Amino acid sequence: MPTPKTTPAHATAWAVLATVCLGLAACSVGTAGKVDTGSSGAGNAGGSGQSEAMEQSATNPPAPPSPSEGSPRPHSPESGAMRTGNGPAPGGSSDPVVADAPPSQAHPGAGGPVPTGARPVTTVLTGAYDSTIFATEDGGIGCDIRHNIIGCHVNSYRTTMPYGRDDKGSENPRWAIWWQDKAGVPELGIQSDMPTWQLALSGKEAELPRPQVVPVGEVVAHEGFVCANDPAGMTCWVADSGHGAFMNDKETIFF
Repeated sequence: MPTPKTTPAHATAWAVLATVCLGLAACSVGTAGKVDTGSSGAGNAGGSGQSEAMEQSATNPPAPPSPSEGSPRPHSPESGAMRTGNGPAPGGSSDPVVADAPPSQAHPGAGGPVPTGARPVTTVLTGAYDSTIFATEDGGIGCDIRHNIIGCHVNSYRTTMPYGRDDKGSENPRWAIWWQDKAGVPELGIQSDMPTWQLALSGKEAELPRPQVVPVGEVVAHEGFVCANDPAGMTCWVADSGHGAFMNDKETIFF
């Protein structure tokens, strides 16, 4: 009598997952092995192409993407779905201008040392959130500082999308300005979850204090990172490297 063939447990699990996802037609498998049915806001392309991809995943589970492919990197206690990317951006122009020096509309002294009179950022979160947060009075621009990773966000870009959507396949607008380290030029990218400063501003997490308000005409600094709020927009830079960004509702210019 022939010996019955057995199926490894992981292959069976992937096959069941593929069957469920094919019925939903809008389901993807995240890098942590979680199923995303599309409710998070990241767009999924349906149709036969997705079905074939899911069938292939049932027998060959995808490996997590490497950082060089623009994979999400953790930055907050939420999903950590942030990503940068330079390339064609559907729905808008490609990328912000990268200037050799701060533009004329930037704060005077941008790119230099921490200005005299700059206020320290006092809203410093510990524990799971572990970040320093502040925002403009109207909540139009805010920043999270978490060690060497700094993220600022122009809220209006989520709807006006002057730089389009993510160029790595999702439908998320490009509204986040990221310093991956304090030595380099910032990049434009996405953040599919709510940044900590915005989460605190919304009041959805009662234990979070509201972000420090930076009114027009004021400069704040934290561990060598400087932000100045002027009528033309907000200018943020790292004092040691001089690299930064000028941001307003219409444009972002890196330097």
